[in-house]
Amino acid sequence: MPKLKRKSKASSDVHILEKFLQTYERHCIGSQSCVSTTIKQGLKKCIANEILITKFVLANVKTSLRNLKRVSLTPLLRTIRDERYRLGKELCVWGIQLSPQDVANLAILLELDGRTTYPFSKLEIIHTELDLWSMERLGVALPYSNLSSLVLDYSRCGDNGVKKLIYGLEGNAKLLVLSLCYCDLGPESGSPLGTIVAQTAICNLYLNGNNLQCVGAAKLLKPIADYAESLRQERRVNGLVYSNDTAAGQIYIE
Repeated sequence: MPKLKRKSKASSDVHILEKFLQTYERHCIGSQSCVSTTIKQGLKKCIANEILITKFVLANVKTSLRNLKRVSLTPLLRTIRDERYRLGKELCVWGIQLSPQDVANLAILLELDGRTTYPFSKLEIIHTELDLWSMERLGVALPYSNLSSLVLDYSRCGDNGVKKLIYGLEGNAKLLVLSLCYCDLGPESGSPLGTIVAQTAICNLYLNGNNLQCVGAAKLLKPIADYAESLRQERRVNGLVYSNDTAAGQIYIE
């Protein structure tokens, strides 16, 4: 009996993924976009292994010079919604040009606001330029999402883009990892980034490849140092002893 149950579940998982792939290909045709090779390969691999997919990697892999269509994010998002696929944990978008509508659809999917929940815990958008509106829309979605990790490397968002994003991080209690490597950040970003590290749940901040300079680095560290000092004084007043288990944030800059 247990073997029959396992076989039945495997068949059910395969059917779910096969239907997902069919719906995805249909949405790509309807939007006149190209089917992502990485998505198709990922689904077929999971079908062959009879396991459900939890990580979606959307990348623009050029297979033919004649193929002028581009890979789009929206067909994948529509498929996830149409199939009510709620098992995705990681969504990776690599080198895909995103339109404002793509970003809006992504933000709506991430927001857990009384609708069907799609609890992605990691969002990775790399080698994709994000304008100010896109950064702001993602920022608005962050408080209502389940994200614990956000990677926006090579987004070229700049100081103003970061400011738009971190508005949504005020009071953040979920996002633990924020990566903004090679995003054209300068000294101006130091203070706001230091503040969100000091005042929110973020404990790992990656800033490699930016141009914070000494001034920006000092502005980044000041709010964190001030927060650490306030904790020390509070514990001293309350007679508390420091514990070796106290969580400490980490900042990575090269």
